[in-house]
Amino acid sequence: MTPPVLFLGHGADRSGPPVFLANFQRWLSTHTDLEFATVLTRGGPLLADFRSWGPVRVLDSRWTPARIVQQGLARTGRQTSATRLRVARDRLHLRAWRDARLVYLNTASPATLRALGAVSASAFVISHVHELEVALRYQLDPRERALLLSRTDLFVAASHAVADNLADRHGIERDRIVVHHEFIEPVRPIAEDDRAAARRRLGLSPDAFVVGGSGRTEWRKGPDLFVHLAGALVPAVGRPTELCWVGGATAGPEWWPLDHEAHHLGVADAVRFVGEQAIPADWFRVLDVFALTSREDAFPLAALEAASAGVPIVTFDTGGMVELVRGGAGTVVPYPRIGAFAEAVAALAADEPLRRRLGATAAELVRSRHLTKIGAPPLYATLSRALDR
Repeated sequence: MTPPVLFLGHGADRSGPPVFLANFQRWLSTHTDLEFATVLTRGGPLLADFRSWGPVRVLDSRWTPARIVQQGLARTGRQTSATRLRVARDRLHLRAWRDARLVYLNTASPATLRALGAVSASAFVISHVHELEVALRYQLDPRERALLLSRTDLFVAASHAVADNLADRHGIERDRIVVHHEFIEPVRPIAEDDRAAARRRLGLSPDAFVVGGSGRTEWRKGPDLFVHLAGALVPAVGRPTELCWVGGATAGPEWWPLDHEAHHLGVADAVRFVGEQAIPADWFRVLDVFALTSREDAFPLAALEAASAGVPIVTFDTGGMVELVRGGAGTVVPYPRIGAFAEAVAALAADEPLRRRLGATAAELVRSRHLTKIGAPPLYATLSRALDR
């Protein structure tokens, strides 16, 4: 039997959109009787969680003969034929669920949009956009963008910045956009008596001023700017300073340029890239400041988790996190002024009472606005209205 709601997700990794979807589905399974299925374009560490809440299919979970042929076509330059075969494969995998009344596209990616092309044309489509312009412009080709904009009946924007981008740059009518800010599970602030031991377990100095960042080690997230922040910050603080980046690569071509820059700037001993962590919040809780160096970011969950733990945020003015930080949760810096960014972080290093006040405000803002128990009910109401249309 086809469930009324079909979620389309790009994966089950610990990046923002899959974690958000996991939080939402966990709430749905606990607080509602909504029946839903999930299609993921790839697996990951959250896959078992998704399967505990409803039926799941992973489109690229195994090497079938059709997938081998499709990959061969792509590698020999016959991309059009490869795409047609990929769409046919997706339709075959989705045939049992293609008649879902509501399709919820959780992030706009080439893979999720291919899956969208395989569902019934009569389905009501909600597209939850966790992206700003760089992702929409460079990660989607013109046909994929056209499919997203034309096939979507209602856009859920992860922040007002996302809503403004959809309306101002893509001509989406405002009545087709509803803002539902991202939400998270709460992160308990660490007790001062436990901080030193927690830092030692993570290989951090108990007495250092510790700055954290997070995300994939890709250009949009600004890990290179994080390294340059270290170059400006370490000599300015006047006491031992460490910077750690959670997520992304710790070796290979994404990481090599970061390591090169760290050595060139003389901060290789101060900057650590620790890769994906099973419990990122363990790192966020022991920070003094969270540095959001993204060139653009819709409303990143990592920053919300750090704020939930009472950590102030310093961010560029190029994304949705400004909507939280300007409420007293930290400092906003004009992009791309790394010198000004370092000055803002150094000012917090020098003023512990200010740092604590901003951190307390950050935690209160998250508690009052951005926890799953607060954000999930109105999002569920949006889905219910779509089902009742």
